[in-house]
Amino acid sequence: MKHSPAVEVQGILFDFDGTLAHLNIDFQCIREAVKSVGIEMGVPPSFLEKRYILEAIDEAAAKLRIERPVVADVFIDAASAAITDVEVRAAAHSHLLPGVIELFEGLRARRIAVGIVTRNCRQAVEIIMGESLAPDSIRTRDDVDRVKPDPSHLLIAASDLGLSTDRVWMVGDHPTDMVAGNNAGMRCVGVLTGKSSAEELTQGGAWKVIPQVAILVELLPA
Repeated sequence: MKHSPAVEVQGILFDFDGTLAHLNIDFQCIREAVKSVGIEMGVPPSFLEKRYILEAIDEAAAKLRIERPVVADVFIDAASAAITDVEVRAAAHSHLLPGVIELFEGLRARRIAVGIVTRNCRQAVEIIMGESLAPDSIRTRDDVDRVKPDPSHLLIAASDLGLSTDRVWMVGDHPTDMVAGNNAGMRCVGVLTGKSSAEELTQGGAWKVIPQVAILVELLPA
């Protein structure tokens, strides 16, 4: 999607883990915990193969609802609790990335609204943020029905900021952030502090790729 450089940026949405913070999550531990929950409820362990964990849970629950609707809701609650437990424990040993606090202060000085859109749980995000960032909007997986890469996650956050999407940038460390942002009509910036390469972010739809989020201000109009 092409964006006109003449449109003033009035808000920026940020992914959290890998973009603003290092959240030391053991993803294999999460997968094993969710797999154990599924097995206890009769879900084949193969449901987690080659899928994002949240989408795998939704897909398994959809199948359960056909024959055992009550079990489906119990499964979702138990699987979500297992993920949250790992994330919250990891949050105690995690931290914001260098320059993030200063970046947010600089954006506020420019009167640019800031929001966080993340697939992480709210409790873990708030533990790491403390009172340092105080974004204008936080939309975690606890707050929306469909998370990134579904663009509705970002559309809700943009609505929180009171902005049209052509005046909002999406910043993240994963191609799904770029896909979600482009599908929401936003200009997208990739950062290399996660596990994705510049090529992967560009292929996902990044307008620019920068080494770290702290230098984002260099892309803003003077």
